[in-house]
Amino acid sequence: MAKELSTERLLPFGIGAATLALLVVGILAFRMTSSYRNASRGIDHTQTVLRSLDRAWALINESETAQRGYFLTQSPLYLHQRQEAIRGFRDVLKNLPEEVADNTLEEQRAIALQRHAEIRLQQLDEVLLDFSRKGLPATRSLLRRGQGVPEMEAIHDLIRGMRSTETLLLRARRAAAEKAWGRALEIIGSTAILLIALLAGAFWKIRFEMRERRETNESLEESLRIESSQGEILALFSGSEGEISEILTKTLEILARYHPFPVSAFYSYDEWKGEFSLLSRRGTGGEIRTRFLRNEGLLGEAANGEGLLRLPGPPEEPGFWVETGIARIQPSELSLVPVRYQGKLFGVLVLASLSPLENCESAISRKTGT
Repeated sequence: MAKELSTERLLPFGIGAATLALLVVGILAFRMTSSYRNASRGIDHTQTVLRSLDRAWALINESETAQRGYFLTQSPLYLHQRQEAIRGFRDVLKNLPEEVADNTLEEQRAIALQRHAEIRLQQLDEVLLDFSRKGLPATRSLLRRGQGVPEMEAIHDLIRGMRSTETLLLRARRAAAEKAWGRALEIIGSTAILLIALLAGAFWKIRFEMRERRETNESLEESLRIESSQGEILALFSGSEGEISEILTKTLEILARYHPFPVSAFYSYDEWKGEFSLLSRRGTGGEIRTRFLRNEGLLGEAANGEGLLRLPGPPEEPGFWVETGIARIQPSELSLVPVRYQGKLFGVLVLASLSPLENCESAISRKTGT
């Protein structure tokens, strides 16, 4: 039969399993974190492109609006506003193809947007030059013919198309980031549960073994106490030449020293009279009864039985309360052991305990009776 794994054998296994779990979760968490970081960078990049497209849309419209305002008012303020809008528009479009280089379609649209934008800006410059030479009537005629409208529509269509594509891409990247973050949380949570389970199992195993060892040590100590008390009692009976009452008194002292029997008494049985009489006692009160008939009370019940009579939570038996010097305590259990030799009844040993007797203590009671 395979030996049960002890804590010493399980400890390296537990440490190895925990280390392996941490290593695996570290690798998986790194991968998920990298995916989340890449998705986050993609989100930031897409948002930057969207801001550039929105700015390009606003600046090209602002340049045309400012130029019309200049035509109507000849105010240098509108002319300055036009120039600033055109400069900003060109700055935005200059880096746009590089910003969308990861998407071939968007890159082609950005290049086309640059081309149409330059054509439209040249048209604006030509109209402004014509205004400075011929005045507002000639310029108004050009505007009525719709010069530059196709280019503006192409610019607007390209910006709208690019913005629609980038918006869809932004949604996809956000979904990927959320998925990566969710996977990372799942891995971390699963590993935390696994580690908690391992620690709980190790704690339970250690506690179980500690309880087993404590019980084993207590059992060994109890066995040693039983052997010691038995040895002293046997030596007392085999080597003593004193009165039987003195030997019994010393026996009761030995039982009290090695076992939880602070109060005890021995009643000898007189077969001719058919009664029990108190022969020896330890720790009993003065009100203890000294005589019992064969069939009277608990002693009679124990004498008529074949073995140990245990009374958990016994009635208030006179004389068997435990005196502590501060208060009198009722015993938790009362044990009555008939003492026989070769079938002949010699008496009854009464033992009072402050706590319920364990198996070993019940065994010493039986052995004492034999």
